[in-house]
Amino acid sequence: MYSLNKLDKTLYFIYLLSAIVAFWYWHVDEHYQIIEFASYKLGHTPVENLAWEFQSQMRSAILPFIAFIISKFTRMTSCFHPYLVGAICRVLSALFFAYVYLRLIAHLQIKKTGISYKIAIFFWILPTVMVRFSPESIGGSLFILGFLIMEESKGVKSKLDYLLVGLLWGLAFYIRMHIAILIGVFIIYKLIYRTITFNTLAALFIGFLLSTSIEIVLSYWLYGMAVWSPYNYFFENVIQNKASHFGIMPWYYYFTETSKNLFYPIGILLWMGAGYFTVRFPKNILTWLFWSFILSHSLIGHKEYRFLFPIFPFFILMFVKSFETLTDSSWKKVLLKSFLILNLVLLPSCILIQSFKPLNWIKLYSLSNNYRIIYSNSPNPYALSPSFYHVRPYFWKHPSCQVIELRELDFLKDKDVSIYISSKYLGNQIRINNKMLTKSFQTIPESINKKLPVSITNTIDYLYVYQKL
Repeated sequence: MYSLNKLDKTLYFIYLLSAIVAFWYWHVDEHYQIIEFASYKLGHTPVENLAWEFQSQMRSAILPFIAFIISKFTRMTSCFHPYLVGAICRVLSALFFAYVYLRLIAHLQIKKTGISYKIAIFFWILPTVMVRFSPESIGGSLFILGFLIMEESKGVKSKLDYLLVGLLWGLAFYIRMHIAILIGVFIIYKLIYRTITFNTLAALFIGFLLSTSIEIVLSYWLYGMAVWSPYNYFFENVIQNKASHFGIMPWYYYFTETSKNLFYPIGILLWMGAGYFTVRFPKNILTWLFWSFILSHSLIGHKEYRFLFPIFPFFILMFVKSFETLTDSSWKKVLLKSFLILNLVLLPSCILIQSFKPLNWIKLYSLSNNYRIIYSNSPNPYALSPSFYHVRPYFWKHPSCQVIELRELDFLKDKDVSIYISSKYLGNQIRINNKMLTKSFQTIPESINKKLPVSITNTIDYLYVYQKL
């Protein structure tokens, strides 16, 4: 087991700070598919106002249950506040990842006295994305912890260890189903190199069954019936092809998107490091896990940058290990120092920029103690009443776009809000009668769809556009 030095403690501090000030969303699914599900079970959000994923019963109940329990606990202690619930969830996610990440660094035997170790500790994007209480962050951390338990074994481990790994990987799978790629590749790798036994596989499977029992029980708690969410997820996104409605990207999307979002010099160097690591260590388990995850996601039409978050720790540490294998030279030292400086500059900048987005903690606590007013900052067409957990999402801004279709909903005018329905491919702001209207990210709830003057069979093709009267 590793011991904490000053850099390790600094890492914990950075992640805790990021979790506390990160009152924003990387993606609004953190709200619509986790927090709002918990709000429904708390009795605040009507079931008819929930997103289409709830009606399809395709999301795991594990993270909503955690948010629900934390909400209940804060009520018992008279400290209840919706922002506090979100902060506690993020702090737990941040601490869990920091622990797992430090174990992964120690497992890869990265020298604590070198620049490489500092790069691993201070890599700027990780505190931004891995403190999220999201399926990508939590699922990735659970998989890495199970991976470490398997890889750190010396001699024969007890069956309880393998049961634990099966449980962890099962939970990771249900929370973020794409983790199945990493689990499957790990097992195939071990079978090919004959480093896993039948008894080990049996113990892993029993652990997975335990996680399945947890998932089914919690799904019954959430949906009111016994469902197996992975089947519904596969049916909706693959058989019904609903995922493609949210956009089709080219096969090289992840290569260009990571290079851009990680800041081009850093992103390009990371890909070079991953490439060199692959050539240098083609039989290393990290090579198999990393490229299988990248390539399988590249074959899927709908792509999002956040889908790769579970393997970001591998991505970064493959780069670090690549440069550690190179012969010491003046250009290597200059490059690594420049790389570290760039990360140190970007790290605080990234945290500060994100914390000043809408719904941030500074605006919240300096303006009002009435969380309901701020929490429903402006009319949310998806949740018209300013009640608990109805949050205005963070909107992307586009200067202009053409209106292809426009339908005004007269029955909602008494709510002091004018709401329109438009094609979701219009961008996130449109101009109507010289007024800019903001478009919500969320799709049409069933309760609203039933009241539309024109029937819309596929509600995920349409989104709200709204303006306060």
